Amino acid sequence: MNDENKTRAQLIDELQDMRNRVAELERNRTVEGHEKVRAEALRESEERLRLALDATNDGIWDWDPGTGRSYFSPRYYTMLGYAPDEFPSTYESWRRLIHPDDVETAEASVRRALEERVPFAVEFRMKAKNGAWLWILGRGKVAELDAERKAVRVVGSHTDITEHKRTAEALEKRIVALTRPLEDVEGIAFEDLFNLSDIQHLQDLYAEAFGVAALITRPDGTPITRPSNFTVLCSQFIRNTEKGNKNCTISDALIGRHNPAGPTIQPCLSAGLCNAGASITVGGRHIANWLIGQVRNENQKEEEIMAYARELGADESAFRAAYRQVPVMSQAQFERVANVVFAMANQLSLSAYQNVQQARFITERKQIEESLRLTQFIFDKAPIGIWRMGPTGEVLDVNEAAAPASVTAGKRSAA
Repeated sequence: MNDENKTRAQLIDELQDMRNRVAELERNRTVEGHEKVRAEALRESEERLRLALDATNDGIWDWDPGTGRSYFSPRYYTMLGYAPDEFPSTYESWRRLIHPDDVETAEASVRRALEERVPFAVEFRMKAKNGAWLWILGRGKVAELDAERKAVRVVGSHTDITEHKRTAEALEKRIVALTRPLEDVEGIAFEDLFNLSDIQHLQDLYAEAFGVAALITRPDGTPITRPSNFTVLCSQFIRNTEKGNKNCTISDALIGRHNPAGPTIQPCLSAGLCNAGASITVGGRHIANWLIGQVRNENQKEEEIMAYARELGADESAFRAAYRQVPVMSQAQFERVANVVFAMANQLSLSAYQNVQQARFITERKQIEESLRLTQFIFDKAPIGIWRMGPTGEVLDVNEAAAPASVTAGKRSAA
């Protein structure tokens, strides 16, 4: 039908129909736009969550008590050394990673959370892939997904606190060692008295500044610190052999022996190079040796050192080349360097003694405070009335049982 033959009503109906279709298209476009916005927001939210899970040092998890299924974040796998496909996905499998002595403690905290709807925090050990036991701090709570069906999940995080535990245990051991009698030399170790990283740094600086090798050992010659500025001859050709290392350990023990008069300066008993040592003591007890050396002067003879190379079964050509690289220092200069290390060892000995005394003072102070608190508690809670009087008869203190009587007596005297 041509438009000119249509009635006015028909044209109005067609126009309205077109308007309805345009409106529907607009609505669809608006819905699609909203859906697109929502989808984009969801993708951004998921990306932020993924970045947060990747960045955190904690392992994130959730557990469905109904099905026994669990989720673990990527950090959870790497924290224990696993790949995702190696890690258990069920509670029973995961439970086998917990140390047998800690299973009940860990499970009891989760049971209490489920029964009382309270957050929990618990420490336990878990076995990593390499077999090591890691200390874990577990924190979590119950999340209700459907109140009507009572559907819940337990969600939380696990943090590796192994290093923190080791530090705390080392500190406790150090405090115990420092508060033992000085006569008990076995109970006091060099590393109980000093921060080894600080000592290592000091030793490295000393060796670099004076051009000598340096090492701190126990009295028997076994190393405490890492070697500083060791020569190729000593590190690769002598100490790298069983016989040479044994001879060096014996030499370190003898040269580092306690000598309050000054440093011990003599050729080492292994290769014959210039060596010196000073003892570190605490309260007169020998706890460590500070050793320096691995330099040569006109007193060393190359052919004598080559005889030692043959004794060790070393390649003579390479051994000779390493010997010629050993720094040369005059005897007078080496003695001055040795006197410096003797002064530093004495300063460390003084610091060691002060550390012990300070630790004992702190411990004794805590014991006195605890004793006073216990005495006051007994005084306050005694079933009979007790008064504490001053030298002139004034009342300094009364316990709880005496308080009513003292109040009554006060009222009578006022009357």
